[in-house]
Amino acid sequence: MVRDDKRGGTWYPPAGTLEHGEDLTAAANRVVQRASGCTPVLEGIVRISHMPLLPGSDLGRLRFVLEAHLSTEALSETTAKTPASYLLPSEIRGLELRDDSVATLIAEHARGMSTTPLDLYRLGLA
Repeated sequence: MVRDDKRGGTWYPPAGTLEHGEDLTAAANRVVQRASGCTPVLEGIVRISHMPLLPGSDLGRLRFVLEAHLSTEALSETTAKTPASYLLPSEIRGLELRDDSVATLIAEHARGMSTTPLDLYRLGLA
């Protein structure tokens, strides 16, 4: 989780967008590295949501929520651009979150919500 001091100090999982021509996994690594200073070990897809192009808008949205863990080496990296913490789901409940849906998603995942292997995404690239 990273803290957004520009928005009142609320916490959120690292999030970002794809750069032109960038692969999803490369973008996830870049976004987490930039936000937390740590490189994640990506494990699977937790959720995919789609917001279609709406009339009068020039962009739709396809959001991927990925599962990852940090290696022991990653926990000692200190190049974060924002305050970041590696937290247990029980510790997140006490934080002021940017969005309540984050806590719900993390709680569902901690209770055993299944994930989809990243290989499914990679098959689409082949």
